[in-house]
Amino acid sequence: MSGRVMVIGLDSATFKLIEPFMCDGYLPNLDNLTKNGVSCILKSTIPPISPPAWTTFLTGMNPGKHGIFQFVDMDVSDYNFLSNRIINSTLFAGNTFIDFISSNGLKVGIVKIPFTYPPWKVNGFMIAGEPSPDWQKAHTYPPELSDELGKVNYGSGSDFIKYSVEELLKHLQFDSNVRTMVACDMMGKEQYDFFMVVHNIIDAACHRLWKYTDPSCPNYKKSFAKYSDVIRDVYIEADKSIGKILENMGDGTTVFIMSDHGAARKPLHFFNINAWLAEKGYLQFNESKSIKNMLFSLLTEIKYVIPPVVRHMISHTIKRHFMKRVSGLQTSAANIDWCRTKAYSVDLYTTIAGIALNLNGRQKFGIVEQGRESELMCEEIKSNLLGITDPKTGIKVIENVFRREDIFRGPSLEKMPELIVQFNGDYQRAKRQKLPLFSDVNPSDFDYQSGDHDEDGIFIAYGKNIKKGMKLDYAHIQDMAPTILYAMGLPVPDDMDGKVMLDTFEESFTRQNTVGTVKLDKDKKTASRTLTEDESDKIKEQLKGLGYM
Repeated sequence: MSGRVMVIGLDSATFKLIEPFMCDGYLPNLDNLTKNGVSCILKSTIPPISPPAWTTFLTGMNPGKHGIFQFVDMDVSDYNFLSNRIINSTLFAGNTFIDFISSNGLKVGIVKIPFTYPPWKVNGFMIAGEPSPDWQKAHTYPPELSDELGKVNYGSGSDFIKYSVEELLKHLQFDSNVRTMVACDMMGKEQYDFFMVVHNIIDAACHRLWKYTDPSCPNYKKSFAKYSDVIRDVYIEADKSIGKILENMGDGTTVFIMSDHGAARKPLHFFNINAWLAEKGYLQFNESKSIKNMLFSLLTEIKYVIPPVVRHMISHTIKRHFMKRVSGLQTSAANIDWCRTKAYSVDLYTTIAGIALNLNGRQKFGIVEQGRESELMCEEIKSNLLGITDPKTGIKVIENVFRREDIFRGPSLEKMPELIVQFNGDYQRAKRQKLPLFSDVNPSDFDYQSGDHDEDGIFIAYGKNIKKGMKLDYAHIQDMAPTILYAMGLPVPDDMDGKVMLDTFEESFTRQNTVGTVKLDKDKKTASRTLTEDESDKIKEQLKGLGYM
């Protein structure tokens, strides 16, 4: 056995911010770990959002294998695409590297890894991360640990929109202190072979406060200058937490710092893929003037026209009975003539869109034949999309267009649309069908959320078996699980897609420790229940409040 491992997750952390903050002397702990260890960009999943990214981290599998791509389940055979089933731990519990460590008789301690609600049985303890039905309670395994920890704010809640900058910073500091205190307290009670704690304060700050630090945001005001250091200050809080946790861990522990994705300013421009598909003859809008179609069109427009702040303030009753009726209209299904449509776009994330073919035998009104016709259509659409430039700016709109099999492998591949469109960072998919081909964002769109995710997370390794002062090109988040197992002297399950980051370790260590593999039973799930309707509804409300749904 090679030793203990500590992982500290910093949701949304990016070297684009860390490096200048370190250079200015604000992050001494991260600076020390980076200078005396190994660091690189950690590529996230596509799309770079928490559900697929954290599940990939936990399983070492790509989303095509573990089946999680969004905050809710999805099915490309359904024109509405997104289902009502909220992603939660029951979909993967028992099949994570944490379970594998536990099954080898080693002790684990888990504090707030996202999407671990409901918590499940491990050899040690688990405090579930967000989202959960009650963020003021510690949801734990074993259950009695919850009573021991008491009723404290163990999460970030869903009321960020109500907070002033000062209130939000105070809340995030408190959140960080609670997680750090709990982690240090639990480490002091027992020795763990694997311990992990995740902070989400950087993610919350970047989403909510980016506009105060970036004059390129369309709603930036001169008065924001007094808050220009707010994101830096949140990074300082995270760095302090790292220092306290490192002081409390045992000697000889290998440390990994990671994030599930990076952060960036929200895109400034829209590109309307469905309008483009219609222009090219792939999509036909519904010309029906029926009351139903006009009503759905009106509701969909209202959903996007209402400013986020006002939308959040609508009463709970109205939200449930009005907004809920249009929440699933990701493709504006009522506005498309499916019997004459060959391809249409679906929403995956801000800067990631899907294009689904309307296949005969898959969708209800499919007209595209599977085989040669669908293959030629995919290549034709891909080629044309890559050539699009914004006539006003001359900027290339689309960064990449992937066939789904280029980036996903596994039984859940069929859930995804045929093409995955990755926008240039200044552009995003227009959800409103009324928008023209090219348009600019409304400044009010940045009032609630001005920061977004990008693909470039962080990886830092430090310890006696880790190389010193080395910067690698990049790794992928699916490489984390096998690398952690290797550092602990354990074999890697053969169903993991990730690879051990051998360049991270000293050559003397890798020479003496070859990478072993092991074949596991495919159905080892330990999840004993599914979410209740009440739990699911509360989690949806939390995600809506945070701007994810």
